[in-house]
Amino acid sequence: MGRRQPWRRWTAAEEAALRRALADGATCAEAAAELGRTYGAVRSRVLGRRLRALPRGGVPDVDARVELLGLFARGLSGCEAARVLGKSQGSVSEMARRMARDGLLRRVGTNTFNVRYVPA
Repeated sequence: MGRRQPWRRWTAAEEAALRRALADGATCAEAAAELGRTYGAVRSRVLGRRLRALPRGGVPDVDARVELLGLFARGLSGCEAARVLGKSQGSVSEMARRMARDGLLRRVGTNTFNVRYVPA
């Protein structure tokens, strides 16, 4: 697309292309390259529109999320789950917060969650 212009307004076609790219599993960096926009412009659009994007690394840690659900189902707290998973308490809290937003968990305390859905 030539020179990048961060002040350029988003067109409906660009917005649709961004949504398609995110639905196909693209990261913000990949979508930015595809659209000829900066990473910051795409990330800002994703956050402003509350779109879902994969983290910079690509695929989310699905195995850790499933294991975390199992740990919460057994009654472990976030601190205990972090020790079992070998992750920081902050990363486990962030995973739990996102899973609560997705309807899989319900927060019942400061660092305690109840499982709403246990995968088979």
